[in-house]
Amino acid sequence: MDDDLTLTDYDPALGDSITVAPAPVTTPRHLPAAPKKPVIYLYPPSSLPNVTVDLHLALCWHFSAVYPSPQTPTPLEEHSKTRSLSWAVAAEPDGTLVEKTTGTEVSYLYWEARAT
Repeated sequence: MDDDLTLTDYDPALGDSITVAPAPVTTPRHLPAAPKKPVIYLYPPSSLPNVTVDLHLALCWHFSAVYPSPQTPTPLEEHSKTRSLSWAVAAEPDGTLVEKTTGTEVSYLYWEARAT
């Protein structure tokens, strides 16, 4: 995305997929890259009663923490190698999300990953 544009400037249609990737970060070769603990915020222009957020990791990563519990089963034991999950939520313009399976109200979707 251009720095001067927002998601609505791209006029996404129902069913469109949005792929989000972090900007490249330059790390000195002698230092490991700092781990990130990303969250996903949704601020739709109007209420969206049925939103599916799919998250897929590269093969060298697995989920170590997820909140709220996703729609797809995600075992989080240390030996687990789960690499994808889905959240089904209702999203409000103020950023409120309601997880559809449990009714849990949150302001973001949280996940952590570890290298395999």
